[in-house]
Order: sequence, then C-alpha cells, then structure tokens
Amino acid sequence: MWCVRLLLAVLLPFASAQNVSTVSPSNDNNDNVNDIQAVNCRYLLLAPFSTEKGDTADANFTELGAHYAASAQLAIDYLNEEYEGCTITQDGGDGNRTGVSPSSVSSTRKLVEFGDLLTRDTQQEDTTGFQELVQAVEGYGTNENDDSTSSSSICGVVGPFDGKGQEKTITYTEVHELPTMTLTGMDIDDLAGKDSKTAIGNMMDLKDYCKHLAFYLKHYMDMTHLAVIANGSKKGRLLEDKIPEAMAKQGIETRVLRFEEDKHEDWEKTRQDLEQIQLTGIHNVLILADYRKPEALLWMAQHLETLDMLQGDYQYFLFEDNVRPREINYLFGKELQDKDHPIAKLLHGAAWFNTMDPFELVVHADAETNSQLPAMDPFLPRFQEFDATRIDYPKTGIPLGQDHFQTAIPFRLSSYVYDSILAMGMGKCYAIKEKLQKDAKDDDKMEEDNRRFLQDNNNSPPPRPEDDEDSKDGPPPRPDGEEGDSKPPPKKDEPKPPKNDVVRNIVQLEPFLGASGTVAFDYNKDERFRAVDTMQMAMFNFRVVENQDSGVMTVETPIAAHLDTSTQQWITLQSFLFGSTSSDTLPNPQFVVSEENFLSNWVFGLGLFLFVFGAVFALASFAAVTYYQKDGAIRMAQPFFLKLICLGSFIEVCTILPLSLDESRGLDDGQLDAACMSVPLLVFIGHAIIYSAIFCKLWRVDQVMSAQRRTRIELQVLWPLGLVLFVIVTILIVWTAVSPWRWEHDFVSLSPPETYGKCHSDNFAAFFAPLSAILMACTLLTGFFVWRTKDISQDLSDTSTVFYLIVTQLQAWFVGLPILAVIGDSSVNSVYFGRILLIWVFAMAPLLIVLGSIMVSGLEPTSQPASLAFSHTVGGTGGGPHGSVALSNGSTPFRASVAAPAIQPHVERASFTSSTGGRRVSDFFDSTSEFAIEGDDSEKQGGLTLEHISEHPGLEEAAVMASERRIEEEATKASSHDQVDGKERALENVEEDRDYNQEELDNDSDEFCSG
Repeated sequence: MWCVRLLLAVLLPFASAQNVSTVSPSNDNNDNVNDIQAVNCRYLLLAPFSTEKGDTADANFTELGAHYAASAQLAIDYLNEEYEGCTITQDGGDGNRTGVSPSSVSSTRKLVEFGDLLTRDTQQEDTTGFQELVQAVEGYGTNENDDSTSSSSICGVVGPFDGKGQEKTITYTEVHELPTMTLTGMDIDDLAGKDSKTAIGNMMDLKDYCKHLAFYLKHYMDMTHLAVIANGSKKGRLLEDKIPEAMAKQGIETRVLRFEEDKHEDWEKTRQDLEQIQLTGIHNVLILADYRKPEALLWMAQHLETLDMLQGDYQYFLFEDNVRPREINYLFGKELQDKDHPIAKLLHGAAWFNTMDPFELVVHADAETNSQLPAMDPFLPRFQEFDATRIDYPKTGIPLGQDHFQTAIPFRLSSYVYDSILAMGMGKCYAIKEKLQKDAKDDDKMEEDNRRFLQDNNNSPPPRPEDDEDSKDGPPPRPDGEEGDSKPPPKKDEPKPPKNDVVRNIVQLEPFLGASGTVAFDYNKDERFRAVDTMQMAMFNFRVVENQDSGVMTVETPIAAHLDTSTQQWITLQSFLFGSTSSDTLPNPQFVVSEENFLSNWVFGLGLFLFVFGAVFALASFAAVTYYQKDGAIRMAQPFFLKLICLGSFIEVCTILPLSLDESRGLDDGQLDAACMSVPLLVFIGHAIIYSAIFCKLWRVDQVMSAQRRTRIELQVLWPLGLVLFVIVTILIVWTAVSPWRWEHDFVSLSPPETYGKCHSDNFAAFFAPLSAILMACTLLTGFFVWRTKDISQDLSDTSTVFYLIVTQLQAWFVGLPILAVIGDSSVNSVYFGRILLIWVFAMAPLLIVLGSIMVSGLEPTSQPASLAFSHTVGGTGGGPHGSVALSNGSTPFRASVAAPAIQPHVERASFTSSTGGRRVSDFFDSTSEFAIEGDDSEKQGGLTLEHISEHPGLEEAAVMASERRIEEEATKASSHDQVDGKERALENVEEDRDYNQEELDNDSDEFCSG
C-alpha cells in the first residue's frame, strides 16, 4: 500500500488546481488554468408565443414571448461578454458578485460557455409548456456534471408564467436538480407541495403582496371597507385567507365573496354571485378573476353592467394576475372601440396594484421626473438595439421584423426575466469556482498526506522550512470542511442554506444592480424568494383614451404612485382617476340591510326584569346585613364579608344592562362601544369580589381557631382580596387600552342581508384566559378552605352552603357554556337570553345559598333563650383564680370554668369543664378542639382562649349560640328514660353555681365583653 501512495506522491502535480482566491502567480499555474474545461450551458425559457386569437396575431405569435426571449438573450450576452463567462485568471481575480468582471489579464479561461437561449411555447392547449419542457430536457439533458465536455446542456429554466404550469414544471425540475426561476406571485412551497429544492421565486409572494396592498389602501387612499370577489382557483382560495388578514391589520373591514369559475358562463348563477356585492353595501371591490381565463374579466364586466354597478358608484381594483396591461388592447381591442361597452366602463379608472419594471418609470415620466429617478441598469437601451432575428422561436417563421425592438416598449416582467437569467448564470459560475476550490483543498490535503507518509518512512528529504511547524508532532489535520477558519455552523433557529450548489450560490449572491432594480434573494426552511425590500411596487391607474393619431380607443396604464425601495416610501407621480369621474376620493360604503335583528322587546323586558330583581335583591341583602349585623347568627357569620358578597353580586348583575343595549334603544356607536367595554369590567370585578370575600371569610375563621396568642386577624386576611382586585383591574385596563371592546355589525346572511350587533375584541382570548385563570384560582382556594374548616361549626364557617354554591356554579359553567357555543350567532334573542341567565345565576347564587341560609338561621325564633352568667372562684386548674360561665336554656345547663386574664394575666388558655352528664363541652361547641371533662384526672386545656373571643367581635356570641343549640339538642335527648340520670346531675350542678357572688360575676362579665 505504501508503494501506491509513494507513486501517487511522485506523480501528483505540485501545483494542481488551487483556491481561486489564493493562487500564487507562478508559471505552473498558467498551464493549469489553460487546462480547465469550460462547462457548456443553455437556459430554457417557457413563455407564451402562440395565441388562440389567430385572426389578430401576426403568424400566430404574440409580442409577449418575443420580448421575454429578447430579455433573456440580452442577459446571456452579458454573461458571455461583460461577465466573461465567469473567468479564472492568472493572478487569482474573478468576476465578483455585482456582475462587474475584472480587467483582462494575460492568462484567463472561461469556466462556462453560455449558449443561445432555448424557447418553448406554453400556450399549447392542456400542456402549459410542460410537454415542451420534457422534450427539451430529454433532447439536451441537464448539466449535472460540471466536468462535462459534451454538447450544450440545460442549466436552468425560467417560467412558465402561470401558476398551473409552474406546478408541473417545478415538480419535474426538482427531480433533475435543475434550477428554476418562477415569475408569478405564488408561494414556492405551495407550488411544489412544500418540498421545493431548486425553485427560486423572483417575485413577491402572496403574503407580502397583500401586506403592501393593504398599507397603500389604508394610508394613501383612506379605505375603510373592501369587498373581494374571489375565484375557485388554488391561488384564489389562498387569497381568501391572506387578504382579510392583511386588511384587518390595517383596520380595513373585508367581505370575501366566492365567484365560482364554473359559473362564468352560467348567466343566472353568476348574477346571483355578484348580487352579494350590492347586498354588502361596500363600493370598493377587488376583483380576483381567474387568471387562466382572461375572458373571465369580460364576463364579469357584462354581469356588473346588468346590475347597474358600472355607473361610477363603485371603484374597482384588479389583482396582479387578472390581466397584463399590455395585453388589454390585444384581448379586448374590439370591445374597447365602444366607450359604452361594459369592459370599457370597468377598466376606466380601475386600479391595478402590482410589481413594476423600473423602465416603466422612464416610459411614463416627464423630463423633470425622469431626472429624479434612481440609477438603473441600462437594460432599456440594449433592448431597443436588439436584433429580433436572433430569437430562437418555438415554431418556424419570424413574426417580427429585424428592427421591431427599436421603438418597442418591453412587456411587463421583461426586466425580471433578464435578472433571472443573470442570477442563474452568476450562481453557476460561483458553484463551479466553489468546486474548484474544494478540489484544490482536496489535492493539497492529499499532497500533504503523502509528504507526511514519505517523511515518516524516511523516503523524502527533510521538511521545508515553511512546513516545519506542520511537521511537528501534534493532532492530525482536520477533515475537509472543518478548518479552523471556516464559518461556524448555522444556529438552530436559522434556516440552512439550500443543498443544491447552484441554488445556494444564487440566494447567497451579494445584491447587484439589475434591470428590475437591486436584486437580492432570501430563503427559509421551505422556499427561496426575492428579498421583499428590493421589489419595485406600483399602483397603476387604467384610462380608456382615444389615440390621437389612429383614432382607436386604447387603454393606458400610467403609474399613479410607486414604492421607493431605498426609503420604503411611496412617491406619487400623478393624481388618481377614480371610477366616478365626479369624485376625487373613494366611494363610501352604503350598507343596505333588510333585517338588522335588533333584540326583541319581550326578551329585552325579561332581561330588565332579571336585572332589576337581582339589583334590588342585592341591595336589600346589604341593608339587612347592616341592620342585623350585631344580632345572633349574622354577627357570627362576620357581616363585613357578607356585605362584600352583596356588593360583588350587585356589580355582576349590573352586566345585564349593557348587554341589553343596541341601536334600537337610540344609542350611537360611541355609546355602544362604552357599553361593550363595561361588560368585562362588571363581570370579572363582581365575580372576583364574591369569591375573594368568601375565601377571606373562611381563612379568617381558620386563622382564629388555630392562633396561639392574642392577635388581630380581621385585617390580616384582607390582603388576598386587594391583590386579586389589583391584578384583575390591571389586566382589564391593559385590555381596554390595547384591544378595546367595540360594537360592530356582523352579517348573519347575505341573501337576504341580515346583520346583528355584538361586542367584539380582536385579542379576546389573550386577555380572557388569564382573567379566567384568576377566578378559577379563587374558586379552588375557596374550595380548599371549605375542606379545611369542615370541622368548625356551621354557624362560623358556612362550609356546607359554600360547598353547594361552588357545585351550583360549576354546573352552570358546564351546562351554560356548551349551550352558548351551540347557539353561536344563529339567534340574537337566544344568545342574549343565554348570556344574561348565566350571569344572573352567578350573581344570585351567593345571595340565595350562602347569605340566605344565614339570614334564615339568624331570624329563626328560639323557645327559651339561653342565659349567660359569670362567677369568680379561687382555685381550679392551674392553681389560679378562675371565672365560671354558666349557660342554661331552662332544661340542660352546663358550667364552664374559665381562667380570667383580668385577674391573672399570665394565664394564657381557658379551661372549660362540663357538668352535663360527663360529656365534653366540645360536643356542644364544635369550634374547640379539646376541653377538660369534669372528674377527669387528666384535665386538658381548651383550644379557645379569652383573647380570641375578646379580639373578634361576634365570636363570643358564636360560643354562646352554638352551645345553646347543642344544649337544646341534649335536653331533647334527656327526655328519654335512659338519659334521666344525666339530666338530674346537670340540674344539681346548676344549684351549686347559684351561690356565687353576684358582684364579682358582674365585674368579670364586664371584663369579658370589653376584652
């Protein structure tokens, strides 16, 4: 094996093809440069040359294909002459990416020989040039091997110029790795089924087109409404989504109506389709006629005439592919001779927004304007010097004279055809140079490997001085492509460049000045396209005028305004001629609606009844709580939080009022907008107050019962309520500022036209989601504290009623929301009634379930009120003075011994003992965890302290009232025979307590109540 490597080292040329950017000027290089074999390339143009209207075309050929062919051949001439066929020179110079080749040197060699243009006709019926493409590729082959020295092969394709033909073309050229330039406003990934590899769009895609159009219509024409007549083609269906989206971002309301292509010749069905425009009342119309059928525009004009929609009341805009301006006179030449013909009325004053060839500025501009135009590629002068006989026509015969182009104005997109060929040729050059550089690196690496091999085997002279460092021991050289100075790999979020060498070099070309302006490309994961900021856009204004020389009616297409790519600002060239010659502005929409679907009076009355009932009930509940806040169960239930529940319910039920308003109540849009913005404020704030108050109420009870020392709990539990309200109000303010609710009309039906008003916010989900999450968190926390306080007396915590409230409202959510979703926008009355009923349930449920049960319990009369007495004794548990609390309802008394802090401040906890048949006091009062049992040797300390009772108004009554009810229950049970003994013992204990000093009892009682 080492012999083979030794032989290779001897035979390997020392100065084989080097990196073109680092070749040293030596005589050896001259021979290598001269030995390079040029690649032979030809480019294929797929363009319309023939026509179906043979009676008006010269020899069945149109000028369109000839103009495109001339433009492409001029680009090939530039590549061969000015760009010198992509030369490699002795001193390492090369053609740079601006299209300017280096000065001639003594030793150069072309890398590419660009042959004359190949042309194929795309107007053959049902082929769209696809069969012509296949035949051309099969006849010439594709240049997949850069080292090929065979006859010329196809290196790239331009066209065809229709979407349907390009779909087939791209599918075919992808298989052959053949670079293809498309020239229609179509997304490449859509054409290629999202699998494009070698296709490049030298045109703006649909999304960017709609973006520019919407910006111009809004900011330069002050448009507010636009009706769109779409078609059934693939491109038309894509635009049905892209146009409304772009218009909505500029604040333009859009109505998209389908004009089915299979109905064009069906007079009655087409008329019904176009009647929808009248029903909308919008007088600015964008027509997306089927670009595959130019006659569709003529059919549409005839239909619009029958509907009296060509009398100057409408302004029409034509989509980019509806018609090519230079083809209008050819397609509709006979019809235009009659000024009153429908197509003449439709086109006169119509607007056409599309890409612009820079040479059109020269054609349409006057001398003053021409002097201010930006620098351009000298394409137009060369075009007008082109010899028409040089074109390789698809068919025999020369339809154009030799001097045809001397006075001709290039057809639209001619400059883009020119730049497409130029870009593909430059990309080919750099791909070949890139391969030469790679081969040179491979040769250098092989030579270095062989030199090291010979050195290691002592079969070579000592290393050269310049290679001394390389010959030292160290890591082996990196594999090709991993040199230390190579570019870092792309980041994960950056798209990788195309794998095809030619396509990659095309999209990575430095911006150069071409016939269509500054040319640059960009790419993403799926497609490659022309850089948006280099596209020349213009608003054309069609005018049907009489030619002064021939007296023939023709259509002129002057540019009203164009986009300056250097500043991205629109420049107005002349005043705009609107369809209505008596107006200098766009027509205003005139909505004609047969049924506005206002809210029915009986439903409106029902809503007002629910509002009044709910509001009055909430206010009455608030007044009742205030009046009875110091009595019985109301005070035990913490009236402050009960008032908050009443307030929240009142606020939430007030939402019904703004939901009940529409134009039929005499309100304008501004007042209805304010009503709409009040809806989320009332709903979310009211609901938050209700559940935050319930949560804080339960939390306070839990804090009181678990506290170990004298603290104030009332204010400490209010911060969650303040926090929730602060967050909700902040989100609502941002919502109102960023995406306010507005009153708008939506069409329920277009035939007949029916609308109804509703509140709408563009970013509803973005704000509704966090607000709903906050309310859900409040509900879950409330449910948690319901579980945590389940063992505390119902008089204090209301756990059962709060639990029922949560279940009720969850049922309302799970039942009401699906019903509203099913109803949708089908019935105004149904939607309104469902919404207000859901809100009314949310607002009234807390009052009826929670507050209602408390009020009923508090106002319920008792047969014999309990008595509370205090006494002062010495001794007892802890060895300190104690107060004795005696409770009696006349049947079953009990006595509690209480350590009085007023007498002995260091006693921290109260000791309760029961004299009711040996039962624990906790059986009568659930809020205590442990109480001592009389006679028990291990008397335990109670969990309720006097500090707790004195610091929390209402809790002392809670102890009394809870014990009273428990005693009453025990008295009832004591009436049975098996509990008579316990009753007698309880009565004996009461007799003993009657001997206490009444004066000390009064003193202790005052201290207990005052805290």
